[in-house]
Amino acid sequence: MDIGVEFHGADSAATAMRLMKALEPFDPWFYEEIVQALNVD
Repeated sequence: MDIGVEFHGADSAATAMRLMKALEPFDPWFYEEIVQALNVD
């Protein structure tokens, strides 16, 4: 089964990185809208 993860841009970049690291064992197919589009950092 493929897993997609939608963050809805609701997290900071640092939190998103921690969440993606925690989800690595599940081998997600994609992450969507990890941070707000205006967050260029």
